[in-house]
Amino acid sequence: MKTTCLFTALLLAVVGCTESRESLLEKTLANVENIKSATYYERARSWAPGDTLYQEFMRYQKEYDNPADTTIGASFLTWHAADTTALYSCYDGRVLMYLDHENRRVSLDDFTSRSLPFRPVSAPFFNYTRSILRYLLTTTDSIDVQWLDDSPDSHHLRLTIHEDRQIEFFGHAQRMPENPFMPLDPTSRYDLWIGKSDYLPRKVKRQMAHDISEDSCMLVQLSGEEASAIHAETYIPSGYEVHYRGEQGLVPSTHPLLGKPAPAWSLTDAWGKPYSLSDTESRVVVMNFTGIGCGPCYAAIPFLNALPGRFSPGDCEVVSVECWGHKPHSLRVYADKNKLKYRFLVGSDAIIQDYLGGKRGVPVFVILDDRRIVRKVLIGYNPDSQGRDILQAVSEVLGK
Repeated sequence: MKTTCLFTALLLAVVGCTESRESLLEKTLANVENIKSATYYERARSWAPGDTLYQEFMRYQKEYDNPADTTIGASFLTWHAADTTALYSCYDGRVLMYLDHENRRVSLDDFTSRSLPFRPVSAPFFNYTRSILRYLLTTTDSIDVQWLDDSPDSHHLRLTIHEDRQIEFFGHAQRMPENPFMPLDPTSRYDLWIGKSDYLPRKVKRQMAHDISEDSCMLVQLSGEEASAIHAETYIPSGYEVHYRGEQGLVPSTHPLLGKPAPAWSLTDAWGKPYSLSDTESRVVVMNFTGIGCGPCYAAIPFLNALPGRFSPGDCEVVSVECWGHKPHSLRVYADKNKLKYRFLVGSDAIIQDYLGGKRGVPVFVILDDRRIVRKVLIGYNPDSQGRDILQAVSEVLGK
């Protein structure tokens, strides 16, 4: 049975003896709803539960309120903070665009190639925090609200959601479908820091069973510019190759490495020990390109742990390469938590370029024979299909 939330009573507690919690939240929401456009620097951090080290990324963002967009109600332009002359993503309410300047390529997603209950567009900072505030003030879901110790310049609120599905915010609260690859605790937790001087969100932290993220907004400049000023196609540089998601021909029918010698590599494992392709000794090597936080990658762990044991000693070795830029400490935490029985290596840009063409979509399985010729490349994982295909491919290479 759903528990009853004593949110009203909690809101009536006093902030600094002069203002109720409820009026603080209402004032903050009103301020955010009045933002037509804003530019700011954003520090994004993410890490896996149980880890103590985070990945950090700094970006410069221009955000527009866009009521015409029924997905998140916003549009945005994003640059790397270190180079605000080279746009790397844009959402104009119609299409989501990513620019790969190194390869002079543009990817556009108009959301017609996938049947999803919502568009998977990461909301910009003020739109995202607005959705959380609206939910907090209006929901009938089972929630707990805590007001934690304030800093000198901000109030700190923690929202914990006790529902049967995880709650994410894409314009408004979305109940996430169950993940068949990664059974999860559905509890969702959001921390929000609100400025005492301007009643605007300063930082938001999202904590799920599989992932933690934190975004801080800095050097904010507000303006009245309208979202109609954004059209993604106008930001495509001359001479760039343009592809739409789902367009025929984007995925080659045969992998360019098939039948060729595997590119050499030399990496270090999660404990700092060097390991290279030339160090492998088994008759078949299964290279698994993975990412910490990837659901299908996680689902493949029991299969990969058991795979060498299906064959004679020395026949098959699994080598996993982390492709999402996590530090060795994070790999150790992940390996220990999930009881990995195979070598887990820290990936590099070079190996990702050589084997994945520079893309970081995972999981990918590359099967090498005893001469280290690429015999099979399999993309994605589920136990019923790819698991069977990997097992069959290894058996064929071994002549069994």
